[in-house]
Amino acid sequence: LEWSEAGVQGVWKYLSRVWRLIHDMHPHCGQVGASMPESISGQDLEVRRMVHQTIHAVTKDLDNFHLNQYIARLRTLTNFLCELKNPAHLNPEVVREAMEVLVQMLNPVVPHVTEELVIKRDFPIRVGPKHPLYFWWRM
Repeated sequence: LEWSEAGVQGVWKYLSRVWRLIHDMHPHCGQVGASMPESISGQDLEVRRMVHQTIHAVTKDLDNFHLNQYIARLRTLTNFLCELKNPAHLNPEVVREAMEVLVQMLNPVVPHVTEELVIKRDFPIRVGPKHPLYFWWRM
């Protein structure tokens, strides 16, 4: 295989985009421990549906070692979240859930980035050696 910097630049651009997304959306995130509203609709429902469909799909991808598909689905979710209009109008708990889930799903492939995001954004999620996927991924 020939070495190409194009792949490295693509990864750098994607991770920079995720970093900006998390930091830009953080002011719109709900409080830690706040509960999800019982009924949501409109764009909130659309965001939750996309997040949970992605969770379902990437779980299957990881179980079957379809890593390219796994990354593609995470990129699709990132693009969807980046294209949201007026994130201030979204329910804060929906925004927090979307950001936390994205960070957790990225953890198996870029733990160094996700651990930094968890620390900087004070997400109450586990990543790194205590995360359940950490041990599976390193088997």
